[in-house]
Amino acid sequence: MVGKKPYFIESPYFVGEPGNWHLKPNAPKEVVKEFNEFMEDDNPKPPYKDMEFIDLDFRVLYDIEKYLFGTVHSTFKEQGFLSAPDFFLIVIWKSNRSKSKVAKRLLEMGYPSLQEAVKIITTEVNLLNDSKQRMKYLMAECGFRLPMATAILTVLFPDSFTVYDVRVCDVLQEQGYKFHSLTDRKFSDRLWEDYKAYINAVSVSAPKEFCLRDKDKYLWGNPFMSS
Repeated sequence: MVGKKPYFIESPYFVGEPGNWHLKPNAPKEVVKEFNEFMEDDNPKPPYKDMEFIDLDFRVLYDIEKYLFGTVHSTFKEQGFLSAPDFFLIVIWKSNRSKSKVAKRLLEMGYPSLQEAVKIITTEVNLLNDSKQRMKYLMAECGFRLPMATAILTVLFPDSFTVYDVRVCDVLQEQGYKFHSLTDRKFSDRLWEDYKAYINAVSVSAPKEFCLRDKDKYLWGNPFMSS
């Protein structure tokens, strides 16, 4: 876990049901106060198409990856969750056409707003201390496919995850690897093992002095020079 862990999480009165965080009756006042402050949505956001990126300096969109792996990553490390605008910038970065579909799915999970949905989901991801469980949560509980789940996790935990991308699969295939079939598979122990093999293939197929994120970028850019 990164960032400060809310005290109410450890309370026996807290019920961390996915999509329905709540407190049991007769919870102590201090627990109720902290829980309400955490869940309070100061700037409620409508569905994505009407979402206002109120405090965003739009110049960051010129180099969105720099913003994601700099500001957004640091914010997550400090506070342990993301805002809806920052979360959806990850979605846009990975697949712009998916943003409305993702927003609709989150609201259909029962969350009253995208802000609350993102705050709870990213807090859950933060509280899980195991990479496998983090991916399982995003895929099995939240309905993300492997490409989007790994994009989110790569921004949050760049030393442990790399983006599953078809362009990189194409490059790896030229070296004898076969990873294209992972795209639409549901989460399973086998998928996790195959994804770890994908990470290893990325790691050994790019210059060893590069960090994992730069190895992914190196392979992603390879087709531009070979086409």
